[in-house]
Amino acid sequence: MRGVLLFLLIVFSFIGCETTVDFSARLLTTIPETTLWVEAFHRTYSHDHIEVLYAPSLEEGLSRYRDIDLVISEETLPASRLFPYPPGAENPLCDPDSFYPGILAALGNGSTLIRYPLSFSLPVLAYESASLTELQPGSLTDLETIIELSADHTTTRRGAITRIGFFPGLAPSWVEHYLPLFDVTFLLGPGGKIIWDQRSLEGFMDFLTSWYNRAGISHREVVHYRERYLTLPPAENLRQGRATMVYLSLATFFMIPEEARSSLDFVYLSHRGRVPAIPPVTTASILRDAPHRDTAEHFLRWLLSPEGQEEILAHLGRTGIPFFGLAGGLSSLVEVSEGILPRIHPRLAGEIPPPNAILFTPPPREEVRRFYAESFLPWLEAALEGEAGKPLSP
Repeated sequence: MRGVLLFLLIVFSFIGCETTVDFSARLLTTIPETTLWVEAFHRTYSHDHIEVLYAPSLEEGLSRYRDIDLVISEETLPASRLFPYPPGAENPLCDPDSFYPGILAALGNGSTLIRYPLSFSLPVLAYESASLTELQPGSLTDLETIIELSADHTTTRRGAITRIGFFPGLAPSWVEHYLPLFDVTFLLGPGGKIIWDQRSLEGFMDFLTSWYNRAGISHREVVHYRERYLTLPPAENLRQGRATMVYLSLATFFMIPEEARSSLDFVYLSHRGRVPAIPPVTTASILRDAPHRDTAEHFLRWLLSPEGQEEILAHLGRTGIPFFGLAGGLSSLVEVSEGILPRIHPRLAGEIPPPNAILFTPPPREEVRRFYAESFLPWLEAALEGEAGKPLSP
C-alpha cells in the first residue's frame, strides 16, 4: 500500500511543479498518504495551495528543500525549530481537550504546544473466533487471562511444542511496548548514563519467568517454534493452527484481506487496566521560521478538526486504495476514533478502548534506543534462557 501512495505522491508533486500555481505553503512529509490529505483539503479550499514535498527522513528533506512551513511525520524535530502556540482555549489551531488524555504531554509539549498528534496505533492479539470463545472481541483483556489461556492452549509431544498460545518470545516487540506498564522506563541520566528502576525490572523479569513456568515450556523452545513454524502471514498461521494467538498492530489486523479476516477477532492485551499506544505517534508541526504561516495554520486547523478528518477518510475511500484509519492508526481526536472511524470500519464499533485506558509514553532518545537494542535485548534473551551471568548494567 505504501508503494502505491508513494507513486501517487511523486505524480502529484510532478504535476504541481509543472503548473503555474504559486503554492502558498510547503509541507514536508515522510508519510506518502499525506498527499491524499492535501487533495481532500484542496477539494474544499481551492485558494489555499499546499505543496507536498516527500523525503525518506525529515533531516534529508530539510537539507534538500527550502522555505518549509510545516512537517508531518512519525519523526520529531527539536523544539527549537518549531513554532510554539499557547495551550488551552487560547490555542488558535485546535481544542487541546479533544485529544486523547496524555498524548500531548508524551510528545514533549510543555507550557506551549509545538507538536500536534494526528494518529497512533494500538497492539492487539488476533485469534480464530471459534478457537477462543472465552474471550470477548474488542475488549480489554488482562494479561493474567492470556497467561492462563496460553498454558491451556500449549501442548507438547516428545519434548516438542505441537500447539502454542501466546508468549513474549513469539513477539519480541511485545516487551518494548509493555515495559512501561510494569514501570520499567529507560532514561538518559547525568553524564549520558542510562538509568532505570531496578526493582521494577526485577518484578518484570519474575513476571516473564512465571509466564513460561505456568505452561511448562522455556523461552528457548518458544523462540525455536517461532523461527521454525510461524513463517506465514498472521491470518494463515492462525488458520492452520500454528498459533492460537498472534500479536500485531490494529492496522495490520485491518489490512488482512476481508476473506481471511472474517473468521478472526481481536482483543487488547491490558495490564492494570491499561493498554500501551505503539510508538511512534504521527504528528504535525509548524516551523518557527515558516514563511507562509497563515496558510499552514489554516491547513493544520482543518486537519486537526473532526470535519477535516472525516473529509480525508471519505477521500481515501474514494481512491479505492486499501487503508486503515489515519496514516494506519486511530485518530488522536477522541471524537473521530469513537464516532467516525467505526462508520468506515464497522468492526471497530464498540471495540475501541476508553480514552483513559490508553497509555502514551514519550519517544525514547537515540541513546536509549541504542542501549535497548545493543545491551538490554541481548541481556534479556540470555536471562530468559538462564544464561545471564550478571545483572544488567548501563
